[in-house]
Amino acid sequence: MRVLMVEDEPEMAKLVAGKLARSGFVADRVGSLDETMEALRQHKYSLVLLDRRLPDGDAISILPEIRRAQPSIRIVMLTARNAV
Repeated sequence: MRVLMVEDEPEMAKLVAGKLARSGFVADRVGSLDETMEALRQHKYSLVLLDRRLPDGDAISILPEIRRAQPSIRIVMLTARNAV
């Protein structure tokens, strides 16, 4: 399964990517809304792990675009909201 991980915090991205790899997933990492849409244009994903707070905006704003790009994709939105 190919996963798109959208996470701007490098340490968190490294931790999650490692766990995904150990579980047999292929994970591509991006860190912004713009990079998310570019990755979705280039690859077919089974799942998007989407951090809500990104440097270029709130990820909720791109949910409709993600659905248009890949209608059957699963989306899991994560946020620490100042706590792990």
